[in-house]
Amino acid sequence: MTVDFLAAHKNAFKKGSVVTDINGVKAEIFDRLAEIESENYDFIPGHPMAGGEKEGYAASNAAFFKNHNYILMPLASNKVDNVEQFKRLITEMGFTQIVETDGRVHDHKIAFTSQLCHVIASALVNSAEDARVTQFGGGSFEDLTRIAMINAPLWTELFLANKAELVGHIEKFEKSLEVLKECIKNDKAEETKAYLEEVRVKRIEMSRKDVKVEK
Repeated sequence: MTVDFLAAHKNAFKKGSVVTDINGVKAEIFDRLAEIESENYDFIPGHPMAGGEKEGYAASNAAFFKNHNYILMPLASNKVDNVEQFKRLITEMGFTQIVETDGRVHDHKIAFTSQLCHVIASALVNSAEDARVTQFGGGSFEDLTRIAMINAPLWTELFLANKAELVGHIEKFEKSLEVLKECIKNDKAEETKAYLEEVRVKRIEMSRKDVKVEK
């Protein structure tokens, strides 16, 4: 829809405008860049990694942006001054880390950090025996499934638009889950312990801010 809109209205923008998007999947945008190129504006693809599980204007909150990541995919055609100005705006909004990459890497990584998480949360809720199971919750279930209160039309579109990357991550997750399941099923205490210790180390590594991002 973003590409169609820009293609139809690219000559209606004020000369010298800076235009961006917030699409969760970038494949179509990068595939159709030639259709939306315009002398009127400088298009800088982007994706704010922030939001809440509730939809609609009433659920909006500027605090969502604070201390979150913003992904930028600058184009070779972008003016340096425009990119820097846009970065300053992003920072003023509260985002604390700006990651620069390309559309391919974006779609691959987002399929894991966002779309797969929504898939897992949805499947977990769907597997519940009854709706009152939360009476036995201590926070873990709630933390894991907050995002299952999902905007179904939006996330259906996102899942299908990035299905190749998402299905690949789902299959890797299934393999990892199967390993842990077999360890527990067959009383393999040492293997289970080793698995969990490896996961702990990996998760701590993920929290580091100095890890370089693949480009």
